[in-house]
Amino acid sequence: MLIVNLAPLDQSPRTLNIVKKQLEKNKTIELLAYRPSTFIEIPCKVRYIRYFESKNIFMKFFKLIYCNIMVAFYVLTSKERNVMFVCPPIFIFFGFMSAFMVKDTVLIDWHRFNNKVTLFESFLIKMAEINSCVTEEMTTFVSRLGNAVCMPDKPIMFYERLDKTKEITKLSEKYISFKLFLENFNILKHLESMPIFLCSTSYSIEEKNDYLLEYLIKLDTRVRTPFIFIFTTKKIVDFPNLKNIFITSQFFDYNDYINLLRCADLGVNMHDIWMDYPMKCIDYISCKLPFIGANELENIERIINRDQYSIKQHETTETFQIPSEIMKWK
Repeated sequence: MLIVNLAPLDQSPRTLNIVKKQLEKNKTIELLAYRPSTFIEIPCKVRYIRYFESKNIFMKFFKLIYCNIMVAFYVLTSKERNVMFVCPPIFIFFGFMSAFMVKDTVLIDWHRFNNKVTLFESFLIKMAEINSCVTEEMTTFVSRLGNAVCMPDKPIMFYERLDKTKEITKLSEKYISFKLFLENFNILKHLESMPIFLCSTSYSIEEKNDYLLEYLIKLDTRVRTPFIFIFTTKKIVDFPNLKNIFITSQFFDYNDYINLLRCADLGVNMHDIWMDYPMKCIDYISCKLPFIGANELENIERIINRDQYSIKQHETTETFQIPSEIMKWK
């Protein structure tokens, strides 16, 4: 199978999971994607398309033509008879039509939608032989337009909460930059009374991290309780030194990241959500961590300014509700 995913592979965990599952079935896999910004181990043959960004309208037009031609070329020259397009943008139109004409099976993996389905997406759904979806709600919706199956990201697992001081101390011993951050602000001595908020992010274009940072800067003068805000990301970011909000970025190994969620107090999701649930949200739910979305940031001030801060006092009616279909995952 040829899998076409126009995204950096280090930001595509679902695609890599699909590759792993297909390899376990002794299938041959080829990948066509953007080159990852950091080294990751990829267990199959990979071809890369050059990724570039520009606000110049002529460069955007060039990118549209370039990606269409390159995807079509790789689809036509690949020996694989089945092709899967992952959350396809308009850049793959020529490639999709080429695959539809010469390949045996054309599949699409819809791991996320925007706030509505475009005419282009509707056309692709109707043309594809199989449309795989990440939730049952999305599957029901897509099945009105074409053949749809549900393929969840992963089963949900619930973890017990961890002691904050012990876990943060362990992480500080393993990650030097994180330890320096804690020492610079003398945080370890005040961990029990200092809430930890975090945002798991790849710093993709779809995420509104600049908006979140602007909000935190404005919030700094209004909060009564100092707190820590951690961006868990591979991207190195410089943050301003604030009076009451201590901001840092740190990339953790997955198990350490999960343990951080298990002792944190609030998560933030800056992705738009519509019939799909980013992996970070599933991790938040698994770790019993309350979390809010981009349109609920004002709740941070309400939560942090309570007289007695406690995770048990979070009002879940204003945070992300666990969809019923997630609870059915096995």
